[in-house]
Amino acid sequence: MVVEAERDSTPDHDHLGRVRIATTLGLTRPELASVGHPLDDGGSLSSARLAVARTALRLLTAVGPLTLPTIAAAVARSRRFRDRDPVSDADLAAAMRAAGCTTDDLDRCHPPAGALPADRDQVIVTRAAGREMTRAEMIDILLAAGYREKFRNRAHPLFQRTGPGSYRLVGDGDVPGSAGQLGQVSG
Repeated sequence: MVVEAERDSTPDHDHLGRVRIATTLGLTRPELASVGHPLDDGGSLSSARLAVARTALRLLTAVGPLTLPTIAAAVARSRRFRDRDPVSDADLAAAMRAAGCTTDDLDRCHPPAGALPADRDQVIVTRAAGREMTRAEMIDILLAAGYREKFRNRAHPLFQRTGPGSYRLVGDGDVPGSAGQLGQVSG
């Protein structure tokens, strides 16, 4: 059973669940096996890096252009990545390039042309754009977007904490022009 719990996860496994089980049992955390997705440098993109790229893409399609440090902070806040090894800025940038993201002359990352935000994310952006909100207001927005009540105690990558009990949409006010681009797809 120990060998089974510690062996590397394949792309079809619930890697995060396996990590949690191993951690609970005090075992060595399983590694994530690489899948064959090409990188700019000719390497391969692991499924962990693909997950990071998907989260970054979700952020960019929802709120518009963001800087790499803002994206990295949002990905780190995401509950999905808390049990994984941190991703370097270089790995994050490579994963985003592999997903088709581009960078402009102001070092802001853009989603691929034609990428559309998810319906839930559109609701969040519409209700939260330009607002400082309390945790209760943030949770009300998440519930209105279709998240379940159990999400109440989790972090969401589209929100950032600005102070004790104070939150705002990621990117609001970070980069000149980004708040005015909320919800629009770059292309």
